[in-house]
Amino acid sequence: MLQDLRDNRSGYPGDLGDNYTNEEGILVNHTCHAEWDKILDKMIFLWRESREETCSRKNPFEEEYDKAFDEFHEKYGVLGEKLQTEAELEENRKRGGGGTVHFMDELPEYKDIFEKHRAEERKLEAYREKCKNEAFDMLKEYFYSLWD
Repeated sequence: MLQDLRDNRSGYPGDLGDNYTNEEGILVNHTCHAEWDKILDKMIFLWRESREETCSRKNPFEEEYDKAFDEFHEKYGVLGEKLQTEAELEENRKRGGGGTVHFMDELPEYKDIFEKHRAEERKLEAYREKCKNEAFDMLKEYFYSLWD
């Protein structure tokens, strides 16, 4: 919606830019549109960055992690069920079903990529959260100006 407002608006907030009187005595403001465009552009950017699907930053370990994840599932099952010990299997039978879940980071061959990927995901989540919070702050500040 912000992109549509940016592309198709017919006005701008009256308090933006610098008003001055030209040589004919007419009050004009040539900077308001550019200033409003910058504000809208920043809001649009922040909202896009706050979503995982549209964020420009990506996890540099994603491809390597996905490959390891697929390999783990192929070798050990979707929830690592092939890693269950006899004791775990027996305990699960006693409980009447279910299974013990095992994850990639339990195995040395996957631990490094799992931890690198997870650390990077935390950074990305913090970045997206920061963008979201800044976008909400701007939404609060310019809320009544977002109607054309």
